[in-house]
Amino acid sequence: MNEDTGVLFKEVQKFRQTWLWVLLIVVFLQGTILLGRGIFQQLVLNKPWGKTPMSDSMLVAIGIVYVIIVITIPGIFYIAKLMTEVRRDGLYFRFIPFHRSYHVIPFEAFKTYESCTYRPVRDYGGYGIHRGLKGKAYNVSGNRGIRLELIDGKRILIGSQMPEELKRAIDAAMGKR
Repeated sequence: MNEDTGVLFKEVQKFRQTWLWVLLIVVFLQGTILLGRGIFQQLVLNKPWGKTPMSDSMLVAIGIVYVIIVITIPGIFYIAKLMTEVRRDGLYFRFIPFHRSYHVIPFEAFKTYESCTYRPVRDYGGYGIHRGLKGKAYNVSGNRGIRLELIDGKRILIGSQMPEELKRAIDAAMGKR
């Protein structure tokens, strides 16, 4: 435990799955080759691209937007991270770059909590921040986490690579209260 901040548990998770990066590379590489070929054909060879070609300026504009997308989407996945902390007064979590600050669930709001195994796609619609039939999920990878049910009826899943340690930290924090 860090005595200065009262942090009993801290975990930082990032999108570093090989399959995700391979998928992004394949999709964007195919798009880049197709669009690059079209731009080269129309602007350099002066042969209209497609059956109903767009203007050269529109083709350039689409190329610029595409480059921005190709840089932005992988960039977001690269900088995105789920930060989870257990402090003396509650469970803190932040999904960068989507949350500007930590979201806090005070222990008084807990009805139940348990470490669990879940099915990310089937139960919550995938990785990231999702709402599903089983509540709201914040997850980055894997299929383990802490499932919370709050007094107000909300259900939240926080993905974790160390769900047992996370639960033990919550147990310890709640036991000291």
